[in-house]
Amino acid sequence: MPTPPPDTYASIRYLITMVRTLTGAPISLFTDDDVAGLLRDRQEKFALVRLNAVRITATNMPYSFKEYHSDDQFWEAGAIITDWNRLSVVDPSLYDEDARGGIWTFHTASSNRYHVYLTANLHDPYGAAADLLELWANRAALDVDFSADGTSQHLSQRTAALFEASSKMNAKARIRVGTRVRSDERGT
Repeated sequence: MPTPPPDTYASIRYLITMVRTLTGAPISLFTDDDVAGLLRDRQEKFALVRLNAVRITATNMPYSFKEYHSDDQFWEAGAIITDWNRLSVVDPSLYDEDARGGIWTFHTASSNRYHVYLTANLHDPYGAAADLLELWANRAALDVDFSADGTSQHLSQRTAALFEASSKMNAKARIRVGTRVRSDERGT
């Protein structure tokens, strides 16, 4: 029996599943490639972001640290953790990762490991869900209302509902910041 191909989206599989759950979009309408592309459009790359250390106190010992939290959630799985001197990458077998919650927990506590840094991609599943719902609404906009034999079908209501759901997801999405350049001020 041939070996199955590796999961192309293993590091963001939970995010693809989350977007599908948030939207209810069938795989027949939007493939994993489509959803991954929308997540990629909303991703931000971070390098050496300091994680917040959670103190553990033990009797007859100085403070020690075992758990580290990010201010954000929805990181791509397989993040790179670097210790306080920013020179050595920590072996992933020494800690557990909760990429969704933004929590990294070392198996043993250490008083020497106060500054820990993260290098990873941060994703916006709510923004990707909003984009997917908007695409779905645009496809559904071609549906028309009709009546036949005393019954009527109001397919345009689906478009309105999808746009409304997209708006609600956008309200939960991460804030996006961009730069605009006015051509009238530059003389071009």
